Amino acid sequence: MAVSSQVNQYDLTTYHANQYLNRLNQNAINSVKLVSQNKSLQTTQNLDIDYILSHQFAQVLDNESLFYALYFADSQGNFYQIVNLKSNLSAHSELELSDRDKWLIVKITDKDGIRTKQSNYYDKYFNLRLSLSEPSQYQPESRSWYKHAQTDRVSKTNPYLFSNQQIPGQTYSFKIENSNLVIGLDIVLSSISEALVAQNNNIHQGADTQFFMFQESGELIASKTLLKKTQPYPQSPMINLSDSQKATIKKFPILTISNETNWAPIDFSVAGEPKGYTVDLLKHIALITGLEFKFVNGYNWSEFLVQFDNKELDILQPIFPTYQNNQKGRLSESLLQLPFAIVTAAGRKDTTELKDLTNKTLAIPAGWSVIPLIKQHYPRINIVEVKDTKSVLEAVALRQVDAGLDNYAVLIYTAKQYYLNGVDYYVLDKLPQDLFPQTLHLLVQPEKQAVLDIINLGLASLSDEFKQWLIDKWLAESTQANTIGTIAHPELLELAKNEENLGKMILVELNQVATYVYLAKLTHGDLNQQQSDYLAFLIPKHAVTKQSRQQILYSILLTALCLFFLLPVSWYFASPIVMPIKRLTEETEKVKNRHFDKITTLSSRIIEIETLAKSIWKMGKAVEKHEQDQKALIESFIQLIAQAIDDKSPYTAGHCDRVPKLGISLAKAASDSNLTAFKNFKFNSPDELREFSIAAWLHDCGKITTPEHIVDKGTKLETIYNRIHEIRMRFEVLWRDAEIEYYKALQQHPNNQSQLQQRLKQQQTKLIQDFSFIAETNVGGEFLDQESTSRLKTLSQIAWLRHFDDKIGISPVEELRMAAKDTERLPVIEFLLADKPEHLIEHDKKIEYDPKLGIKLLPPEYKYNLGELHNLSITRGTLTAEDRFKINEHIISTIKMLEQVPFPPELAKVPRYASTHHETLKGTGYPRRLSADDLSIPERVLVLADIFEALTAADRPYKKAKPLSVSIDILYKMVLDEHVDKDIFELFLTSGIYLEYAKQYLSDNQIDKVDIEFYLNKIRQVK
Repeated sequence: MAVSSQVNQYDLTTYHANQYLNRLNQNAINSVKLVSQNKSLQTTQNLDIDYILSHQFAQVLDNESLFYALYFADSQGNFYQIVNLKSNLSAHSELELSDRDKWLIVKITDKDGIRTKQSNYYDKYFNLRLSLSEPSQYQPESRSWYKHAQTDRVSKTNPYLFSNQQIPGQTYSFKIENSNLVIGLDIVLSSISEALVAQNNNIHQGADTQFFMFQESGELIASKTLLKKTQPYPQSPMINLSDSQKATIKKFPILTISNETNWAPIDFSVAGEPKGYTVDLLKHIALITGLEFKFVNGYNWSEFLVQFDNKELDILQPIFPTYQNNQKGRLSESLLQLPFAIVTAAGRKDTTELKDLTNKTLAIPAGWSVIPLIKQHYPRINIVEVKDTKSVLEAVALRQVDAGLDNYAVLIYTAKQYYLNGVDYYVLDKLPQDLFPQTLHLLVQPEKQAVLDIINLGLASLSDEFKQWLIDKWLAESTQANTIGTIAHPELLELAKNEENLGKMILVELNQVATYVYLAKLTHGDLNQQQSDYLAFLIPKHAVTKQSRQQILYSILLTALCLFFLLPVSWYFASPIVMPIKRLTEETEKVKNRHFDKITTLSSRIIEIETLAKSIWKMGKAVEKHEQDQKALIESFIQLIAQAIDDKSPYTAGHCDRVPKLGISLAKAASDSNLTAFKNFKFNSPDELREFSIAAWLHDCGKITTPEHIVDKGTKLETIYNRIHEIRMRFEVLWRDAEIEYYKALQQHPNNQSQLQQRLKQQQTKLIQDFSFIAETNVGGEFLDQESTSRLKTLSQIAWLRHFDDKIGISPVEELRMAAKDTERLPVIEFLLADKPEHLIEHDKKIEYDPKLGIKLLPPEYKYNLGELHNLSITRGTLTAEDRFKINEHIISTIKMLEQVPFPPELAKVPRYASTHHETLKGTGYPRRLSADDLSIPERVLVLADIFEALTAADRPYKKAKPLSVSIDILYKMVLDEHVDKDIFELFLTSGIYLEYAKQYLSDNQIDKVDIEFYLNKIRQVK
C-alpha cells in the first residue's frame, strides 16, 4: 500500500511536468501568432523598430521566463531581435555583462553596402549602458526558421546553434501573410533542462532518477546529462605569433565555420551543441592561437557547400582533399585520417569491396565529395544519395540497397547511437589514396590564406598528449560503446509507439533494473514540426520503495516500543514456542551446511510451528534436489566441452571421453585398495570423487586453442594442406626442363640423338627416385639418419626458374610477411626445397607466464617454422620443435582457463588435477617439471590413463594403434624410466581394469594375450 501510494504521487508529479511542457509549447505558439497580428508589422511601412522591440516584444518575453529571444526579419536581410538576458544566465557566461543588464537589442542591416551588427545593452528600464557595432555576415533568409516559416501555422525547428549568441535551442517561427516578414521566438534548451531538473527534484531528492525530452528518432532535446560540464582540454601553452599574424587575427576577429548535425563522432551536434573530434580540435586551436571560431549548424552538407560558395562561411569542415574541393579554396594540413568502409546486411559475404558492387546499388550521404570519384572509377555502381549516415544504415538494414559507404568510425558510432543492428562492416583498406583520399581537412576561403597559415601553425604544434586525448574521447572502441546525443534506453522508443503506455507510470525492466517509467507525447496543437517530441521520467523501483521502507521502519519502531511493555507477560507464554524455534534454527543450519541427510522434522501442539517445521524439511529436500540438478547441469556442460574438443578433430575423437572414464575407474580402485601404497589415499566424500571426475573431463580443455592442422599433422610438410603437392609440381617442372633441354640439344646436334635420349632417361629416372625419397621422408614413418639428411640438403640445391610474382594473390597476413622481401626481377632462380624468411612466423606477442602458475616450458624462437627443408629434416615423427610446443601449450591453456574459474572449496583442486598429466616422476615433464614428491595419487592416475589411451587409440594420423600387449610393455618401460608410477601400474594390472577398458574400446585384433605375472614380478623388484 505504501509503495502504491508513492507511485501514485510520482505519477501525479510527472503528469504536472508533462502539462508544464505542453503549456510552454502552447504559450510559444500563441505568442508568435499574437505578435504576428501586430498591425504595425503588417503594414511594414515606417516601422518604429525600437518601440516594437522594447515595449511589445519585451512584454511577451517578460510573461514567460523560458522565452529567450523574440525577433523578426525580412527578405532583404534586415534582422531585429530582443534578448532577455535574465532568462538563462548560464547561456551568457562568456559575455561581460553588468548585473544591471537585462535586455539586448540586436539590429543587423546594410549600411552603405556594408552589413553591420548593432548590439545595445539595456537595464530593465531600457536605459542604454553599452552599444557595440561590428561587421556581420548573418543572413536571416538563409536560416532554417525563416525558410520553413508558413502563413497558416507555426513551425518549430530541430535543435540548432543560435548564430548571434552561439547558444543551442529551438525556434518557433511564423510568416506574416501578404508580407515578407517572419517572426521568430527562441527557447534555449538548457532552460528546458534546468526546468526539468527542478521537476525531477520534486519527484525524488536523489541521483537515481533520470529524465529525457527526445524526438521520436531518439535524439535528445533536453536532459540532466546535457547540463553536465564537458571534459576539460589538456593544458597547452599559447603559440607565439608574429606581428603580421596578430594583425591577421585582428583583421578577421570572428570566423564562421560549418558544424554538421549528424556526422558523429567527427562533426555533429547534440541538442544544437557542436560536438565531435574536429569541433574539439578547432576549439583547442582557438585557445592556443587566439582565433575565434563561430560555429554554424542546422543545415545539411549541400546547403553548407552553397553557403561556402556564396562566401557566407569562412571555413568548411571536415572535407576530403579531392580535385573539386581543391578548386573551391585553400586546404589545411590533415586533421586526421579515416578509412572508408562498406556496410552490408548481416551475413552477406558477396560484397566486401567496391568492385563487388558492379550493377548493384550503393547508398552514400547526399552531396559527399567522394560521389564523383565513385562515378569516375566505378561507373557501373548505381549510387543512391540519401539524407545522412543514419539513412545509409537504415537502407542497408532494410535491404533497400545492396550496400552503403561512409567512414568506418562514423558508421560504427552512428549504428550504436541509434541502436541499428543487422549489418556487417568491411574496411576498404586497399583503396589507392591518390584516387580516394582518406585524410580530412579544413577548406578556407582563398582570400584568408593568412588565417590558414595560423591554423596550420596550430595543427603543427598539437602535443601528442592532446592528440591521444582526442582519440581516447572520440575514436577509441571503449568510447564508441558510450555514444552521446541519443537516449540511453532504446526500449523507450518502442514503448512510445504504443499509445497505451503514454501518460501513466508503468513498470518495465531497463538494463536489468526494474524501473518505473512515465512517458508522454508532448502535444503541439497545429504545429509544423518534422518529428514528434516525447517526455520520459525514469525512477528505479528500489528508489520508489526506499521512502516507503522508511515509513514502515518508523511504524516498526513504534510497535517495538509497545511490545517492550508487554515482554514480561509474553515471556511466560513463550516457552512452548522458544524451544521448537531453537530446534528449527538447528535444522536451518543443517540446510546451510548441506547436511541434507541429517534434516529432521518435529511435532508441536502449535499448528503453525509444526507446519513451519515441515516446511523447513521440505525446503531442505528442495534445496538438495536443486543442488543435484545444478551439479548435473555443470557436469553436462563439462562433458559437452570435452565432446566439442573431441569433435574438433576426427583424429582425437573420443580421447576426452575415454581418458576420464579410464581415470575414474582406476582412481576408485585406488581409493578402495588395501595396498600399502594407497593406505593414505581415500575419496572421503562424493565431492572429492566429483572433484577428480571434473578434472578428468577437463584435462584437455586447453586443446580448444590448439590449431587443428597441428593436431592432425600427418606428414612433415602438412600445414593447412600437404605441401608435398607443391614439391611434386616442381619435379614436374624439372621433368619438362629436362625434356626441353633434350630437344634444344637435339636441334643443335641431330646426330647425337641416341646419347641425348639416354641422358634424358637417366635424368628422368633420377627425378623419379629423388621424388620418391622426398615423399617417403615426408611420411615420417622411419627414423631419419644423417645420410638421408645430407641427401635432402643436396637435393634442396637443385634449381628451377620461377616466372610469376609470388607476392600477388596472397592474404594480408602473407603480405606482411613478404614485406621485407626485396623487389625481384623475373624470372627468379628458385630451389627445389627452401627455407625462406617468410617461412619463419613470429609469435603474436611475447610469451610470458604468471610466476604463480609455476610454468617452466620454454617457448621456441618462432611460433611456426614452415621451412620445407626444416620440416623434412625432422628425425622422428612429423612435428617440428615449434609444432611440439604448440601442442604442449594446450596444457598451459588448460591451466589459464581453469585458474580463472571460481570453483567452490569442494572443487578447488580441479585446476591442479587437470593440468599435471604430462608430468613425470623424475621432473622431466611439462609444463611445471614436477617430480614424484609433487604428484598426488589422482594426478599419477591421470598420467597413466592419458598415456594408455594414446597408445591404444586407433584414430591418430601419425601412428597406428598398438596391440594391448605392446601398450602394456611400453607402460612397463615408462615405469622403469620414471614416467609412470609403479604402484598405479601394478593396480592397473591386478584390478583387471586394463582388460575391461580393452574389451570396451579396443578392436578385437588389438586384444592379444598379456603375461601379467611377468610384469608384476618385474615391477615388484623395482625400488
